[in-house]
Amino acid sequence: MPFTPLSKVFSTMSSLPQLILCLLLLCTQVLAFAQSSPNTPDSSTPRSNSMTPAEAQAHFAPWITEGWQLELYRTGDLNHNGQQDTLLVLLEDDPNKLIAHQDNDDAPPLNVNSRRLIILIGSASGDQLLISRDDFLPPPANADAPCLADPLDDIQLHSGALLIQLRYFLSCGSNWTASQTLHFVMVEDRLRLAEYRYFGFSRYHGEVTHFTLDYLTSTLHRTLNENVFEDTKVTIENLPLSPLPPFYLEHINLICDQPAAPACAWSRAGQ
Repeated sequence: MPFTPLSKVFSTMSSLPQLILCLLLLCTQVLAFAQSSPNTPDSSTPRSNSMTPAEAQAHFAPWITEGWQLELYRTGDLNHNGQQDTLLVLLEDDPNKLIAHQDNDDAPPLNVNSRRLIILIGSASGDQLLISRDDFLPPPANADAPCLADPLDDIQLHSGALLIQLRYFLSCGSNWTASQTLHFVMVEDRLRLAEYRYFGFSRYHGEVTHFTLDYLTSTLHRTLNENVFEDTKVTIENLPLSPLPPFYLEHINLICDQPAAPACAWSRAGQ
């Protein structure tokens, strides 16, 4: 059965909620989204810590198959063994998946090429493949929703943790904006979902939906009565839930191609 925690959480909320400071920061991001092309990866890619794009492409060449290019990489120590682990995001390089805008011939083409996620665990004998998936991360653009910004905002690799940061922003057709974070932790050589965070607001009336699902403690943390335009009295609730099943990175399929939805949803892989 599809697992859609976002819809379940929305159904428990009687009102849309605000944290002024957080919203101001998010508004700044929204303005940046609107000023940049929503469908074309940054020309400075791959996004990285130190290497130039050419150096990174050469360094990770053994993991980059023909027809793919390195979009970004991150490094950290996921399993606390003192060795550097690496996350790669590859972008398919198929010119047939660069689609012209139907209503704007001058706009950059929509890049609907697939993304590949690769995670390598460092060891004394070299990098070992932990996971490789072509069906997890969303493509940069959606041909059915040309106004939709690239849903992949960023990926961070910290000591023992992986953060997948998603965004929902439409430059036309909707005034709802949202950010999502999937927080994974390393548990016995697998990346387990520890937290899901959602923060969304209406650019029209300012109402906010803001909550965190803690999958390790089976707790819902939510804020109520938040508003980006008004100084409201915010309340925070911590609600215990029935035990949530463990979800691992290999279990989850992201669904980011439904612009009518308030953000990316997901389902259990294979269902």
